[in-house]
Amino acid sequence: MKIRTTRDGFTIVEVLIAIVILAVGMLALATTSIFATTQVKVADLRTEQSLAVQQVVEMLRAMPFANVVNRAEGSAEQVGSYDIWWTVATQGRFLKQVTLFTQGPGYEGGTGWVPEARDTFVVEIAENP
Repeated sequence: MKIRTTRDGFTIVEVLIAIVILAVGMLALATTSIFATTQVKVADLRTEQSLAVQQVVEMLRAMPFANVVNRAEGSAEQVGSYDIWWTVATQGRFLKQVTLFTQGPGYEGGTGWVPEARDTFVVEIAENP
């Protein structure tokens, strides 16, 4: 009778090493997945905010030039999930600089998701002489 000197299969050490490598890979995949989901949500909120600001800017540009005046925070224009108010500074006879302030949902690094994030945008509105 012949005695086998080699064994087929894996040792327990090889199996444990493979499991550890697989677990590290799965954790990296889960972390990347969470990061990607967060970035998609942040991009979605920024798109919504940009559209709200664009809508207000178009409204201001459609107004008669003399009617483009300050709007206080207490009477902010609500567009979607965002409140928008503005200040107007006259830059010349035919030019006004409008600083728009937004308040609504957002993401702040280090803090995370906040329900009332604020942001500022500046546009210039010119009168067609």
